[in-house]
This record gives sequence, structure tokens and C-alpha cells, in this order.
Amino acid sequence: MNNETLVAGERLGPYAIVGRIGQGGMGEVYLAEDTALHRRVALKVLPLRYSADKNRRERMTREGRALASLNHRNIATLHGVEYVGAAPVLVMEFVEGPTLAERLHGDLPLTLDEVRRIGDQIIDALDAAHSQGLVHRDLKPDNIKIRPDGAIKLLDFGLAKAYASATISRHGEDTITLADSGATIVGTSAYMSPEQTRGIDVDARADIWAFGCVLFEMLSQRQAFQGATTSDTIAAVLERDPDWRVLPSWTPAGIRRLLRRCLEKDPNRRLRHIVDARPDLEESSTASPDVPLTGGAGLMRRAWASAPGFAMGALAAAAALLGAELFRSQPEADAAVEQFALASPSIAPMHVGPGRSVAIARDGSRLVVRSDRGSWGIRRRDQLAVAKVGGGGVFLEQPAFSPDGHWVAFVAGGPGDFSLVRVPARGGVHVPIVSSVEQVLGVTWMPDETIIFARPSGLHRVSQEGGPPTLLAAADPAGGEFLAWPESLPGGRWILFTATRRGTTVPGRFGEGTVAALNLQTGERRTILPGASHARYISTGHLVYTVGTTMYAVPFDAAALAVHGDPVAVLDDVKGDDFATADDGTLVYVSGSDENRQLVWVDRAGREEAINAPARHYIYPSVSPDGTKVAIDIGGADRNIWIWNVVAETLSRLTFEPGEDLMPIWAPDGERIAYGRRAGEARLFWQRVDGNGAPHALMETSTGSQLPNFFTPDGSRLVYTEQGRDLLAVSLNGRAPVEPLVTSGAREFNGAISADGRWIAYASDETGQFEVFVRPMDAGSREKSQISRAGGTQPVWSRDGRELFFRDTNGALFAATVQLTAGFRAERVTRLFESPRYSGSGGVI
Repeated sequence: MNNETLVAGERLGPYAIVGRIGQGGMGEVYLAEDTALHRRVALKVLPLRYSADKNRRERMTREGRALASLNHRNIATLHGVEYVGAAPVLVMEFVEGPTLAERLHGDLPLTLDEVRRIGDQIIDALDAAHSQGLVHRDLKPDNIKIRPDGAIKLLDFGLAKAYASATISRHGEDTITLADSGATIVGTSAYMSPEQTRGIDVDARADIWAFGCVLFEMLSQRQAFQGATTSDTIAAVLERDPDWRVLPSWTPAGIRRLLRRCLEKDPNRRLRHIVDARPDLEESSTASPDVPLTGGAGLMRRAWASAPGFAMGALAAAAALLGAELFRSQPEADAAVEQFALASPSIAPMHVGPGRSVAIARDGSRLVVRSDRGSWGIRRRDQLAVAKVGGGGVFLEQPAFSPDGHWVAFVAGGPGDFSLVRVPARGGVHVPIVSSVEQVLGVTWMPDETIIFARPSGLHRVSQEGGPPTLLAAADPAGGEFLAWPESLPGGRWILFTATRRGTTVPGRFGEGTVAALNLQTGERRTILPGASHARYISTGHLVYTVGTTMYAVPFDAAALAVHGDPVAVLDDVKGDDFATADDGTLVYVSGSDENRQLVWVDRAGREEAINAPARHYIYPSVSPDGTKVAIDIGGADRNIWIWNVVAETLSRLTFEPGEDLMPIWAPDGERIAYGRRAGEARLFWQRVDGNGAPHALMETSTGSQLPNFFTPDGSRLVYTEQGRDLLAVSLNGRAPVEPLVTSGAREFNGAISADGRWIAYASDETGQFEVFVRPMDAGSREKSQISRAGGTQPVWSRDGRELFFRDTNGALFAATVQLTAGFRAERVTRLFESPRYSGSGGVI
């Protein structure tokens, strides 16, 4: 017998050596018979250097006593310490069965039930040790034994600290020890937490990190962090995330969430107590039967959220916020389809409206959801806390996360005048990027710190810090083409976008499109998918895109810009462009078309009476002066003005010209309707309600986007908003020049004129949020009264002129009692009812 070796047949105290059964990073392991107690034990002979000095021997003794005090069914017991010469020998419980590492290297992968059963026992063991202040520090599959009855035992608990080396060395396959300036790094590189690799004294959170690594490996049969050398592995631990794509498709959402919580590199953001892992580990999988997918790679879908009902304006709609995770599998493999719920906190309930209602960060960690008119809730995927941004009359649309997830870009503004802003993902002040970008049809944030956005006229690029945008590609005006929905591709050299035309349709509400790619360096344009829209690349190597309200996925070579294989229908009833993808394969989407809205009458007490009109994509209702008709624009392949006859209960189309016709306004005689036509830029038109005669352009040219607000009581002039900033009036007979009414430099719109023609009410953001003001129609007067105090929009005068109605930015309806006999005075403002409705312009009868 030498100093560090035991020989079969020899004895060490009461222990008869049977033979060597293994060798690890901290010494050789022998099977022995305890002749006194008649039981088998495992003897771990530690290298002599572990007891080379008095301080280390004393620490070994202290830690040995602590470890011996652990009495838990899932922790191998330390019976005592013997010595071979000066070399310490640990006498430990002998556990039959393979290690978890050996099990993972076998032919059959673990089932989900096995993963949960093993994980649950590891949690029990760690919880028992952590409650006594003990940390394992070297948890890994080699230190987890699986008994024949399925029970597991953790080995070498706490030995990493008890027997740390004072010098840099490498023992066994991956176990390393390092001491530098008194700080000790001990563990196995692939399972060490970031703080361990830096030599920081660790606590239970290091074991939680290692548990996440073990759990990841049980699911994928691959290490979460690995490299060619120990240094490469440590670099991966410090700098990179695991490849989430290697997780099997059946991995439940709770376990995916748990992995992210365990593998947070910042220990302050990591799961703090191992017992908190159990709910996510045990979360039931809601797997549906396997669904075979043919032609391309199999895809697994998970629905992420609830299915709330929403009443929207003078209409009602039902929608669901759902999410999905799409993962690569073998081409012939079937895919399980699973759905699960994502709670929508009451402090920021989801609100589905026109345009995109949801976005997700590239790493899948954060979600932004439209919570009410103009405001959004930003939340981490694994938390319920919500940071609310927007509101106060600052309308935000079309969110897009920055590549690092720290910012969200929005399109902000009012009708006809938009700007790009960015908001911290934790919530905070809007930072302007570029102003006056008019209509925007999609935003994407590039890795090079630029933002690409689409206007009907083309694709533009601007620095995230602001400055003048540059034109990347212009739309072909022939045939009414416009470009929309840009999305980045890997490498940053190409982007996807949709080229489409008004007036052509495929199933659903969108015009027929062509998905194309644009080279950002050369301007080269390539067609990728005819007859498709809203394409996005996901890291599984697919394009997801929509045709009408159906989402498809098709294998896509991003380097060659080539589609290969057949598309597979992934989701039905997707709300247009209202979906977003993350680099980990997560897909978040809104299901349910936003066209299913119902017109209703609402009295001043908030009681509703349904209007027997078919459910359509109603947007801006406007009631005729005699109350017998409702003009409304209806979205679809293109927007047009329709008339609902209240008496006859018929719905008839009024406008048929190319372009989007929107925001109808009745003339006082009830015979004409003014509206904006958007074909690149919105211009003003009017048309007879009986359909006789062609639409008449009120001005041959425009200096910017123009949208109608209100007629003067005598019908001679139309008040309109230009660029969303100024209120102007134009004569309908063309004999008078355009007259400025409100041009303060702030944004003003929603102009409404009192019945006597002397006062104009409007919304302005001159205070920093939109409020309702009243001022004389005389443009030279400086007299002005603020009516709302906590946000206000959409003012409408009562027919008798005694009240002014308006909405706050959360949709509640207010009535201000006013007197107009001796000047203007608001005497009382009364809140009528809470109305989370999408009302458009509405009307009073």
C-alpha cells in the first residue's frame, strides 16, 4: 500500500478493501466492506496535497463534521475520515447504480417524467443542505447517483470547498481548482456559475446555476456550456447563453422558464431559493396529441397567454394573445402542439387595437403588450411586474425591441403626423429619434444600431441616436405599390420586406403581397415568396409568414436567400401582422381578427343598445345630423367609406376609388361627407351621400397629410388637421384661401366647432400630454380655456351647445357643462362612465 493507493484485500481500520470502482477529479474511489457494521462503503482517497498544511486539515475536519451532520435520503452520507499515511480517506455511503452522467451517455434519452423525478429529488437534497448553510459547489451529473429503485443520491457534497487546492491544477475530465490572491475557484468548468469562475465566494445560488446546467443536460443530452478547452468553457459561461434550440420540443413552458431563471449570469437576478424551482418543474404540460407536419421540418407550437374578450369603441371584439415556440426537429419527425396561458396583469390588461399589439425581445426575455389606448405594458417573461409606458395622450404604435432588449422603439403621434421614439424597456422617458415620418408601415431595429422603417413610398434608415433618415429603396409608383414590414436577417446585410398593392386581395384583410429581400449595401432586390406577407426569420431556419389570417412556416437558407421544402400551415386565425419572434424560437401572436366589431348606441349612463349591423372592421363612425345614418370607414383589403341606414338597417358602400378612404365627417345639410384619402399622403375629398357625382378633391395638392375634423355650422368651410400639428380651414367653394386656426407649434387635432360657430374645441399636447382646449374661432385671439386636467381627446359639442363631451386617454367619457352667452366658461366637468371602447370619431344625437 502506498501513500495514495489502496489494494484489494488490504484493510484500512475496520474497512476491508474490495477493489477500485472509480477515479474522479478529487481522487480514487474504492469499494470496501465495513467489518464492524457489516455494510458496504465507498472510500474516497484524496490526494496527499489536500492535507499538505495544518490550515487545510483543520478546514477539512470542520467541513467533514458539517457534512456528516447531513442526514437526507438524497444525499450520500459521510460516515467519517480515515488516513492512508497523511492522505485523507473519506468513508462514504456506498450507492449502487449508475451516475447520471452514465445514464445520459446511454442509448435512450430521459423521459420528461424521469427528468422531473430526478430534478425534484435534487431540489430536496439541495434545500436540505442550503437550510444548514452548506453549498455543494460541484453539482454535476458525475456527482449524482441513480439507485435501481430510481432514488438519487448527491455525492461529494461540499468537498470542493473543504479540500480546495492552493495551486492551479487540473484533475480528471473537467474539475479544476484555482487560487489567486487568496480567492479560490473550485468546481467543474461546464457547471460553474459565473461568480465561481471569478473566484468570488459563493452561496446557494451557485448550486442553483449548476442545477440549471444539469437540468438542461438531462433534457438535451448536451452541456449548456461547453468548449474545446477549460478556458473556452469558462468563456462560454461568462459570455454566452445556452443554445435553447437543442431543447426537445416537448419541454414544458415551466421548465423553459425555470432554466432561464437558474441560468441568469447575474446572481442577484437568479432564482434565489432552490425550492422556488419546484412549481415550474412540476408545471403540467398541456400537450395535445402529436400533429404530423409534412414537407418541411417539424414545428412545435405553444400558445402563450389568455383569451380575453375586448369591447372596442362602439364595437365589440374577441381576441387572444398567444405565443408559440418553434423548434427544429428531424424532417420526418412529428411535432407535439401545446398551448399554455400567459396571465395578463390587471394593472396592464391587454388591449387589442389596429396595428401590432405585441412584441418580444430578441432573447425572448421581455414582452411588450398594448394595455389601453396609447399605452403599453413592458414585462419580463418570467415576472408579473409591468412597467407601463405611453398614455397621457401620447399614442404609441408598432413596437420594436432593440437587439439587446434594453429599448423599445415606437411610432408615436397623432393622425397624419408620426415620429419615431425609443423608450427604456424598464419604463421611462421617450427619447426622440426622428420626427414627421408620416404613415409608418413597420419598424425593425438592426444590430448596427440603426432603425429601418417603412413608408408607403419606400424603406428608410435612421440612426438610433436620431438624425435625418436615408432612403434605402423606393416603391414603384406604377400600379400603386408600397413597401412595408421590414425585418432583419442574420448577418445584417439583407432585410426582408413585403411589397404589396392596394385593391388586390387574398383570403383575409390584407392586400396580396410579395415577400422580398433587400441588400442594404448594393440595393439589390430579390423575390422570396410571392403571394405572402409579414415574413420573419426564426433561428430554427424557417421563415414564418401570413397569407390572409393563416400563418405558414417554410425552411429557409438565410445565407443563400433560398426557400427549400414545402410550407406548413402553423396557425390559423392570426391577426395580420400582429406577431413577433425571438431568437430562441419563441413566437408571440394575437389570434382573432380585429374585424369582428359591433356598432352600438351608448347613452350618457353607459348603457348600450346594439345596432343590427353586420360585424365588420369598423373604425371611425360618424352620425348624420338627423341621426338616421352612420358614416363609417371599414378596413379590409383597403379602407372605404360605408353608410349604415338606421331606419332601413342596410349597409351600403359609398367610396370605390383606389387608396384608403377614412374618417368621414358629415356636412351640416346631411347631403355630403368629407373624408381623407390616403394614397401615399392623405388628401381631403368630399362626396354626395346619394352617390351622385364623382368624389371632389378639396385641394389639388397638399403640403402634408390632411384629415378632416369638422364642418362650420353653415357648411361653408371644413376644419382639418395637417401633418397632425395644425388646425386649418378650407372653403368648400374654393373662393377663399386656406385659413390657419390653431398653429401653436404643438400637435393639435380633433377640432370641433360649437353650434353657434364661435368656438373651436380641440386636443393639443402643448402641456406634454394631450388635453382638450377651447378657444375662439378668431385665429387672432389669444383667449384659451383648458377643459380636461388628466388627459383628453375627441371633443364633441352637444347639439344645444350646453355641453362639451370628451374622452380621457383611458377611454372614460366626460361631459363639461359650458355657457356661451357671455364669452366661454366651463362650469362643471362630470365623469359619465368608464368606456374602454374603440370609438373613432363617434357622434352625438
